[in-house]
Amino acid sequence: MSLNKLCHIQNGIDAKLEIGCIDLQATGNITSDTVTANDIKVDTIDVDGISTDILTLNNQLSVPNPTVGSMALFTDPSGILNATDPLGTTVQYATVPPAGAYVVGTAPSVVGNFPAFSSVNADAVVDSGFSSTDITNKLPLAGGTMAGGIDMAGFMLSNLNNVSAVAGFVNFQDGIDVSSHVITSVSNVNFSTGVALNNSSANGGVAIGGSANAGNNASVSVGNSANASGNGAMALGNSSICSVNNSLAVGLSSNNSGVGGIALGRNTLNSGTNGTAIGTSANCSSQDSICIGSASAASVSASIAIGSGANSSAAEAHVFGNGTSNSVANSVLFGNNLLNMRPNNNGVCDLGQSANKFNSAYLMALRLPQAANGTSGVGAVLVAGTVTVNTTAVSTGDVVLLSRTANAGSPGWAAVTAIVNGVSFTITSSDAGDTSTFSWVIIKQA
Repeated sequence: MSLNKLCHIQNGIDAKLEIGCIDLQATGNITSDTVTANDIKVDTIDVDGISTDILTLNNQLSVPNPTVGSMALFTDPSGILNATDPLGTTVQYATVPPAGAYVVGTAPSVVGNFPAFSSVNADAVVDSGFSSTDITNKLPLAGGTMAGGIDMAGFMLSNLNNVSAVAGFVNFQDGIDVSSHVITSVSNVNFSTGVALNNSSANGGVAIGGSANAGNNASVSVGNSANASGNGAMALGNSSICSVNNSLAVGLSSNNSGVGGIALGRNTLNSGTNGTAIGTSANCSSQDSICIGSASAASVSASIAIGSGANSSAAEAHVFGNGTSNSVANSVLFGNNLLNMRPNNNGVCDLGQSANKFNSAYLMALRLPQAANGTSGVGAVLVAGTVTVNTTAVSTGDVVLLSRTANAGSPGWAAVTAIVNGVSFTITSSDAGDTSTFSWVIIKQA
């Protein structure tokens, strides 16, 4: 049924209009309490309620402002539902695809490639061109956080150079376990809970090598069966052991059990606090002592032994020289009893084999160099009672001692009669016929 005239039913009149179709093309207004129809086509509807299977809205650029207390609904030229309030404010309602709906587009054209959104509304996808096995340029340049681990699937982790995070370091909170594989070319990396490669490591420790163990904070052990069990301890070398805090053991089977001590060398042992043992089989067993040299030993507090086989066995006894031994406290021994300076309260010094006071100490033998320009010489032969000896070692004011080694001619009394500074000195006899031979020694002035 089609009516081309105004159909008006006054409010308040108990009436109901039931028709199949109302098409008001001319007047375009319906005012009623209830209208029941299969299809209604009008410009304006002012009713209390609408019950219909389909409501069709023609697209409009805009609509007039509705009366106060009402809202005007319309579809814009894009077919999107809009609402305008009495003040003229228009709001567009975006449509949301239902759960499970597909966005516009196709799957990646290459099997295994990542999909990528092609619109800002994320409602269309295309092939990204990047393989799902290639994450190049797909990770964030900064600020990314990994919630899980990386499974290398048996491959090597290599060429990590200047990888950075907080304060310029990479922090592996749970360490790295690469089993039988290798980490290479790593720099500026902080392993806060340790690195264990074929071994075990404590917090902040590093253990590298079969059965190596870094058993305490900030400890380092490198080498098969190396063991660093003290805070800040370092054991470097197969079977090396460093069992106390802030100490160092370097070398095959080296062992350091002295706090703050150092053991360097194969089978080297240090057990003294702040002690130092350097050299194969060197043994430092007392506090603040030092032994340097193969098989050297320092066994009493503050003693020093330097030289292969050197041995210091008294408090503050120092010994220098291969195979030398000093058992006198507070003394210094150089060489095999060549020079032994003893404590002040004894006031003696060994020069050679016997002990004497310093003011009467003697040498077993005095040997002076006799090379060219030396401080001693032989074979100065007088000619007509005089001879000039050339040596740059002589200076004005030096004492020149003469010794007649062979008489000849008419021997007289001989003396040094002239010195040319840095050039020569002259020997003259009281007899012009003296042709004797002399040896000489220069004693330098203080």
